[in-house]
Amino acid sequence: MLVSFPEAGRVATSIGVSSLGVLHSLLRLPKSAALLALLCALVSPPPLDAQAVAEWFVCDSTDDRVMHLIDTDGDGLLTSAEAFVFYDDTSDGPDLSTPSHIVPWNAGYLVSDGGTLDAIYFLADLNGDGDANDSGEIRPFYDDSAPGLDLSSPTGLAVRDDGALFVCDDGATVRAILRIVDLDGNGDALGPDELTVYFDQTASLSEPVTDPESVAVAPDGTIVIGDSATGRVIRLNDLDGDGTALGVGEATVVYDATGPIVLNDIDAIQVDGAGRIYAIDEDTGTVLRLTDLNGDGDALDSGEVILFHDNLAPGSVVTDPNDAILIGPGQLVVVDGAIDAIVLLSDLDGDGAALAPDETTILFEDAGVTFSTPHGITPAGESGPPPVGVFVTSVTPTVGDATGGTVVTLLGSGWSNGPVVVDFGGSSVSATVVSSSELSVVAPTHAPALVDVSVSAGGMTAIVPGAFRFQNRFLRGDVTHDGVVGLADPIVLLSHLFIAGAAVPPCLDAADANDNDSLDLEDAIGILDYLFGGGSPPAAPFSSVGFDPTPLGPGCATALTP
Repeated sequence: MLVSFPEAGRVATSIGVSSLGVLHSLLRLPKSAALLALLCALVSPPPLDAQAVAEWFVCDSTDDRVMHLIDTDGDGLLTSAEAFVFYDDTSDGPDLSTPSHIVPWNAGYLVSDGGTLDAIYFLADLNGDGDANDSGEIRPFYDDSAPGLDLSSPTGLAVRDDGALFVCDDGATVRAILRIVDLDGNGDALGPDELTVYFDQTASLSEPVTDPESVAVAPDGTIVIGDSATGRVIRLNDLDGDGTALGVGEATVVYDATGPIVLNDIDAIQVDGAGRIYAIDEDTGTVLRLTDLNGDGDALDSGEVILFHDNLAPGSVVTDPNDAILIGPGQLVVVDGAIDAIVLLSDLDGDGAALAPDETTILFEDAGVTFSTPHGITPAGESGPPPVGVFVTSVTPTVGDATGGTVVTLLGSGWSNGPVVVDFGGSSVSATVVSSSELSVVAPTHAPALVDVSVSAGGMTAIVPGAFRFQNRFLRGDVTHDGVVGLADPIVLLSHLFIAGAAVPPCLDAADANDNDSLDLEDAIGILDYLFGGGSPPAAPFSSVGFDPTPLGPGCATALTP
């Protein structure tokens, strides 16, 4: 066996403080025995490091949400109690359709949704509360609003060191690998020329790629993809620098059906630091390790294919692997959508495979209680610069006076001491920058309505849909809108209800005494009962002028001064 001392040093470093007890025991052994034991430790893959699997983000493609798994007790395993919702339908952002893959990007996460949305979204916990369900914490990174190609069914994602996102799209109208780059640095790729077809069926291959499902970035920056329709693993390299891999010689078949084991559905691809490719077949639960030992560009020669794992191995539980992440040499974390589990496959004995009974570890499994279908996994991203762009995490208050003058506080980021403009449903006003995370603005006059709020600064804009409601103040039961509830009020209401041509009350919400969102005889009877029969007072706002707490009624076109 050849021992690479730099690699041995890396492994020795990874042993760290947690193995000081082991080293102390070695010192008690005879010198020859101690040396042998130490060498075995250096050339064998390190044991499971609990911190390596301490925090994950996982897509649930059935419950349409993203979960955050945190190993809070540090035992290296995960339970339902350690699973938290990161994003779901309780957010005021878009309801995810079929989230399938997730990758860290720009201090947040990119999620592909290949269901009805056919888009890629950026999620970030901007206010530090542990989720991305607050206003402004999700935004489109690429969707059909972009001037480029409409996505058909985006699935696999991979981010290269230069920030380029590579996307598998195996939908009926695209069938390509897409390269998406935030060229203008505004935090999305919705601008012109920010999407490029990196590779598709027009490439010069003997058989076109028709079902690209998985993608990974190799250490040398080349792109490795899996084509499920043909069972091929293909390497893409932009040799001529034109931003694509469509030219002659830029696509190389690394593995195909002429190999010793045929791949049927390559749902995941991973490449380790030594350039070895792990191809994961969802249909059969098979994982192949492919190594180009002779440098001819493929892994089809003798000894270049190792069956890393399959579901016939003793102790295997892998049935339906749909995504995977390498966490160390010979350590592959697999997401299995059939058993709703996350499984660690570890080459503990250094034979290049994880087929022994003790080389399969279930990191997370709860019979589908937390996940209906886990599909897509990534470790927590490393800390980085704050997300680029303008973000709004809260708008307070959410209701203001239609006559104007309500002081509104907006929290978020992405503005400086320069001019900031806040737009309320088409009416724009200048904001005061209180700090890098707070704005203050006086809401303008606006007709009663629920409106979007947008913040623009430095050429970038954040929009919070339906964030503010303009209302007129009124007093419930005050049909005449004079600030007093008296006998005239039920008389005016009865005239409006039953006398043709009678005047319409100036504030219909005020006439809706029982707040059931309609005007009828019960409202007039209720006011009379309150005035003369000791009945219950009208619904809020009553006693003092205020806003409608349930603003779905007939409306109030005229304001009453408090």
